[in-house]
Order: sequence, then structure tokens, then C-alpha cells
Amino acid sequence: MSFNPSKSSIFSGIFPKMFLIYLGISTVILSAPTIFSALDGPVDTVDITGFSKCSSTSRWFRTQFLPFLKEFQQLPRGLIITYHPLSIGSGTNNGSKYATCENGWLECQLNKLQCCSKKYMQNQNPTILLTTVACIQGKDTVDQALQCLAGNSKNLIQKCANNAEGEALLLAEPFPHNDSIALPWIKINGIRSYEATKQFKTVKSATKLTKMSLSETKLARDNADDGKDDAGRLQQYKNLTKHEELRRRRTECSVEIRKQKGADLMMKRRNIIDNEDDLDECESENEGTDKGDKLSNQQMSNTNRLSNDEIKQILSANPSEDDMIRCFESLRKSLSKTKNPPIDDVIQSGLINALVQALRVQNDRVQYEAAWALTNIVSGTTSQTMSAVEAGACAPLVELSCHSDGQIAEQALWAVANIAGDSAQLRDYVNECHGVEALMHLMSRIDQFTTSHVRTIAWAFSNMCRHKNPHAPLPVLKVLAKGLAVLVKHSDRQVRQDACWAVSYLTDGPDEQIELARESGVLSTIVSYLDESENLIAPALRTLGNVATGNDSLTQSVIDLGVLDRMVQLMEKTRSTSIMKECCWLISNIIAGTQKQIQAVLDAHLLPILVNILKSGDHKCQFEASWALSNLAQGGTSRQIVAMMEENAVPALCQALNTTHNQDMLNNTLETLYTLMLTVQTSYSHKMDILHDEVEENGGLDALERLQESQSESIYTQAYRIITQFFGDDENDQNDENSRASAAGNAQNQWNF
Repeated sequence: MSFNPSKSSIFSGIFPKMFLIYLGISTVILSAPTIFSALDGPVDTVDITGFSKCSSTSRWFRTQFLPFLKEFQQLPRGLIITYHPLSIGSGTNNGSKYATCENGWLECQLNKLQCCSKKYMQNQNPTILLTTVACIQGKDTVDQALQCLAGNSKNLIQKCANNAEGEALLLAEPFPHNDSIALPWIKINGIRSYEATKQFKTVKSATKLTKMSLSETKLARDNADDGKDDAGRLQQYKNLTKHEELRRRRTECSVEIRKQKGADLMMKRRNIIDNEDDLDECESENEGTDKGDKLSNQQMSNTNRLSNDEIKQILSANPSEDDMIRCFESLRKSLSKTKNPPIDDVIQSGLINALVQALRVQNDRVQYEAAWALTNIVSGTTSQTMSAVEAGACAPLVELSCHSDGQIAEQALWAVANIAGDSAQLRDYVNECHGVEALMHLMSRIDQFTTSHVRTIAWAFSNMCRHKNPHAPLPVLKVLAKGLAVLVKHSDRQVRQDACWAVSYLTDGPDEQIELARESGVLSTIVSYLDESENLIAPALRTLGNVATGNDSLTQSVIDLGVLDRMVQLMEKTRSTSIMKECCWLISNIIAGTQKQIQAVLDAHLLPILVNILKSGDHKCQFEASWALSNLAQGGTSRQIVAMMEENAVPALCQALNTTHNQDMLNNTLETLYTLMLTVQTSYSHKMDILHDEVEENGGLDALERLQESQSESIYTQAYRIITQFFGDDENDQNDENSRASAAGNAQNQWNF
């Protein structure tokens, strides 16, 4: 549920400049002037959808779209460029409809600025309009985005974005696909172009894709002359960017129309009682808590359930401490129901303000009951959590998390962790309320706490590291990393598990964040988790995979820790498809490194495992394995690439071409097969006949012919390229032989008079 900016809230004062962005663009983009000169037919269009806080989309704008725009003061005739800022749904407030965005209010504001720019700049030079859109991409505040606007239209655009007109324009923009999208999503003449996301300047219009571009043909010819020149060979591939760009972050900026709520269960936890009338049973559930740390059972005696109206009446009549205890205990029990807790009823009754005030009452029992009740309120939806935060619950809860009574402190911290887990904005608000300082204070006393309390601390750390739009500030993460270095070594498995997930969130970001984990020394401990249960293996693999997405030095640190040798043992013994998928993803990111790092993977004998997974693994594992082989094909030496043939990868590649319907996997497989055949043809020509036979015998040629009928231009192009470049000569030679035989036969049958 997205935060509604039209409501009065603390965010108007606390987060005036904290923003998220979600951009969808649809644009016609072809490339160099040689390509545009061919546009003498019908109008060409390209649709592009992307989110401005998505790293791959922002990188695409920066490295491909903006350089393209700089080439042209006027777009070539026949080329139409449009853009579609994207929302994911809508809500209603006081009868007015408003758009909701995946990453919150700022995202919608920037989207509306782009929609309004589209309307009020439509008569200007299209290059100026698109440059304005590109300028807005990735901005951290609305003020920064407004600086992208100029001229007479600036006031009109700003006014439009701030009223119902902007909402209507945003809601009218179409979503590019019925199910989900991987960004940036690019369509050319209505057909998705996978190639355009990788190398924008090689993309032609859908009607011009029957031939390789002149530059690509020239490179292929030049490199054939160069023989084994690996540096030249690499230039033939579509991805000409730095090799670090091959690495893929865990979230590849995919957005699902139907939001997945499963992850939310990890972000928030409720303190419930299965039998709400048996308080002693509830209290016994707090395992590891000494009796001396508990509020006495006599204090925690049962009360008759009071209605909300009765509670309001009692609390409004100068209640005694006993009255407050009775009221807040009754309220807490209602909110602790397993099914359908009446959170909205409590909020609408105004009792949430009473709960917040109770946090400052100098009575342990009152504070404990109020903290417990608020814990369950902020375990609810975003709007329910916001109601508690707007009532002022966060600051006193942070204070109580350092209370001398362990039970009160743990319950208050539980509530704080729920608030931080809701969103990036609330996580940062917890930090403003000195939540990080409180956590580090608790870490200084960690040996004094029960196991249950330390588990809550570890889970709070994980929520303070969670969320990426935006990431937590680097100085905050640096402090949290110091605490995590202690928690990952704790004797309790649940503590280590939550701490490891926290490190995985910490490393799911730019290299500066990953470096914090390396500097803290947690990685060597996390590697040892690979020998533990799957509950620890999963976050360990996620963390190490994130580290491998970093620069070459960070990737090398994973290898130096001995991870590759452990991968072989783990992949051979695990029966979990999710663990196997994470292993393949981690390896694919290492293969996206240097050729020395690729060789480390080969020396660890992981290539045959990847080939076997591609041939007979779960489809999600096959997808990750296809990325690993594709990265090897694009970054390896000739010798490393031919190793795929030696490890019997060709049958697996052909099978993938015949069985998968995943377009990304098909593109990966086609790229890999093309590169393998080109490498063999150029550097190992004596093996070419064997390779031809393997492809044909395993149904590869039939699959390639079928894929030429694909609706995807990139799949069609790659299939066509492989057939014409590697299988066309045989057919021509056969035709020549038939012609010669026919001519000879005719000559023998002629009469000489």
C-alpha cells in the first residue's frame, strides 16, 4: 500500500526531500546515421519502459540514451519518440482518484512531471523533450527535477504535476505487458527488443533486421583475419560495455503487477497469543527469559475484555494506574488475536493516541502493555503503521528499547523493528529518532540479554539494512556493519540467520556498501555458513552473490575465501532448487569477472555442473545456468569458450533452444551458441565439422529454423545469424554439387551429329 501524500502526516515536515522514482519511457530509438538513412519506409517507433531508481534503467539512460540524444539536434525524419511514465495502480481520497507507484510518493511526482512535460512540450523539438525526460531520470528530489525544466512551459508543467491533471495523465499511461516486466523494457514497432537493452546503437527497425549491421559484419571479417586475437573477438558481441556491467544484481528491476506479499512476512512480526485468555501460557512462549526479567504473573493477571468505548470512557475520567493497566491489557489482548485483529477499529476510535501517551507513563506494566499493543498495530499495513508513527509512537519506542527492564526493552524494540521494516522512509525516520544509536547501545550489553532479546536485536538490524529505494545512508550502514560483525558469530542459529540476512541487504547495493561488509570481516564467517543448515546457507549464498556483483577486487575476495571449492560440494549434495539457483547465480557473477576469475571457475570443475543443470535442472536453475554460460561466452578466452564444447554443452544448449519459452534464456542460449561456433570457426577450425554434427544431431538446426519465425526481433536475428553464418555454406555447396552432377548427366546424354 502506497503512502498517500494528500493526507496530513509527519512526512510533510520530516521527509520534504526524501524521494523515490519510478519511470517508464517509451521511445523510438535506432542508432547511428547509417541506420537512420535506411528509414525511408513507414514510421518507426520504439517503446521503452524503465524506473528511474532502477540501477539498470539509470545506467541505460546514462550510457546509451543520453549519448544517442547528443548525436542529433534534430531526430531523423520518420522516427517517433514517445515516453510513458509508469504507475502501478490507483487509490481514492475524498472522491479524487490518485496514482500509486511502486516506490512511493516521489516516484509519482517525478512521473507526473514527465507526463506534463510530454503534454506541454509536445510542440518543441523532440530532442529537447527527451533530454528533459532523461534529465529527470534518477533525481533524488523534486527540486532537482524542476531544475531540468526551462522556458515558458516550466510553470505550466509544475502546476500540472501538482494537481488532478497530472494524476489523470499518469493514470492514462499504459503498462507495456500483461504480467511482469524486466527493465528497461524496449519495444520496436510493437515488438520487444532484448538487444536494445544491451547495445542500443546496434538496434535497427523491425523491418531492417534481416541483415547484420555494417559495423558488425566488418568486425566479424576483421577478426576472422586476426585468428586467435581474443581482444578482437570480444568486439563482435553485442555487449561492448565494461565487463562489470555483465554482472546482475539480485533484483533486476523487475516489477510484478500482483505484488508479492510473502516478503512482507519477514519485514513485520506480530506478538500474538493463540489462547488469549491464558496469559501464563503466552508468557511461557518467551523462551530463554529468566523469571527475574519478567513482570510478575500477579501483575499480569487476567482482566475482563473491555470494549473500545468502555476503554475511552475510563481513560477520559482521570484513571488510576490500575485503570490504565486494565484498559491497555484489554486493548493489547484484542490486538493479539490470531485472526482479524481489530487494528482499524482501534485507530478509528482514537485510542492509538492513548497508547502512545501510555509509553511515557512511569509504570512498567502500562508501558509494556502499550508497547505490545503498538507492536501489533505497526505489524499491519503501511497506512496502519503510518497512523502509529503520525501519532508520535516512534521516538518513545526507541527510548524504551533501552529500558532497564529487559521485557519492556525487547517489546519496544520489536515495535521499532516493525516500523523500520515497513519502508525506506520509515526506516530512515527510525534512524532520525536515534534508532541506530539505540541498537549499538544494546550491542554493548548483548551478553546481558536473553536469547529471545538478542534475536529481536538481530532482526531489527536486518530491517535497518533493508530497502533499496533509497538505500540507507552509507554512514549508517557503516555503523550497523560493526554490530553485524558480532551478531554473525552468536551461538544462536536464529540470531546468525537474521544477521546474515541483514548482511545480504547491506551488500545488495553499490560497491561502497559491499566494501563495508568486506572491511567489517563478516564474510569469512558467512562463508562457514555454507556447511550449516539451509536456513543459513540461503542468506550466505545471497550475500556472497551480492559481493560477486561488485568490482573485480570484490569478486576476487569471494574466490580467495574458498567459495568455489565449497560450491562443488554444496551443489552435489543439495536437493533444494532454491539453493541450487542461488549457487548458479553466484557462479554466473564470478564468471562475469576477469578471465583469471573465469579460469578459477573452470579449475574448480564447476562447468560440467552448470552444463548438467542447463540440461536437466529445474527451469529457474536452468535460467541462471544460461546466464553463467552466456557470461563465459562473452568474457572468456578462446580456450575457455571451447571448454564448453569439451564439457558436452552443445546438447544442453540445443535442448534449451527446443524446450524453453523464456525469451531471456533463449537470448542467452543463442548468444552462447553463436559465440562458441564463431570461436571454433576462427581459432579451432579442425573441430568445426564435429560442432556442426553435434548441433544438427541434437535438434539445434531445427530449433534455429523454427526460431526464425519468432515474434521477438532479437531471437529472430540471432537465429538467422547463426544459420546464415555457419550453416548456409553446406547447403550452397550441396546445390553446387547437384548442379554439376546434373550438368554432367546432361552432357553424357547429348547426341553428336
